[in-house]
Amino acid sequence: MRARHSIRIGQAPHLTETPLQRIAKHLRLVENRRCCDCNVILGDGRNTFVNVDFCVYICKNCALVHLKHINDNAIISAFSNTWTSYMVDRMLAAVSNTEVNKILER
Repeated sequence: MRARHSIRIGQAPHLTETPLQRIAKHLRLVENRRCCDCNVILGDGRNTFVNVDFCVYICKNCALVHLKHINDNAIISAFSNTWTSYMVDRMLAAVSNTEVNKILER
């Protein structure tokens, strides 16, 4: 009689992480550690916001400017509880702050 070996197939990390954990991990990437607008270091993320229309991370000061000039529903705190799976997937699929700046500054 042969021994039965069970193969454990683990879940993909994004299926076990919360939306906030996924955003925090994405924010730690070198390419996303600076504000997309003013280039200030975002630090630990407490004062980090997201423009969900452009899928970029911005500082609190730039978020205030964005709020005045564009759709205010597009600006949320990086660590708010309003993240949906769709929003997180879209954010993580987008290019980084560095790449967005390369595109917009052409």
